[in-house]
Amino acid sequence: MTVTSQNLNPLLEAVRIFAWENLNCRNITEAEDQIQEITRAISKAMMSEVAGKISGKPTYKGARISCDCGMEAKFIGYRKRLHGDIEVKRACYRCSECKRGYITWDSEQGLDERVWTPRIKELVASVCGDLTYEAAKASDLRDRTQTQ
Repeated sequence: MTVTSQNLNPLLEAVRIFAWENLNCRNITEAEDQIQEITRAISKAMMSEVAGKISGKPTYKGARISCDCGMEAKFIGYRKRLHGDIEVKRACYRCSECKRGYITWDSEQGLDERVWTPRIKELVASVCGDLTYEAAKASDLRDRTQTQ
């Protein structure tokens, strides 16, 4: 789907109605805080739906895949992984020869053992490039991820 003003209009109208009926803020700071909380909840709900579409069976590559050792890794089932609050099921393969495990979906999505998406890696690099080590360490990246 391509996001256009036409397919966004029903959502934006629902947002306008929700804001009118539910947001009673005394000042702009309170409005920003409430809107950020709502934005996080909406993002989580949307990511859960999208993750459901792209995980599970779509991650299955067949009964066997090639292993780096030259043998084949056998499909052993699906493994769950949390990306924040979002649960994703991915096909898992294991080579009986070298015992290496593969979850091809993770590498296809640019994920590593730290469970950082490519966007989060970019954000961390940006923050660390802009700030001193102490300031970056103290920075709350959660606030930044909601606005980017």
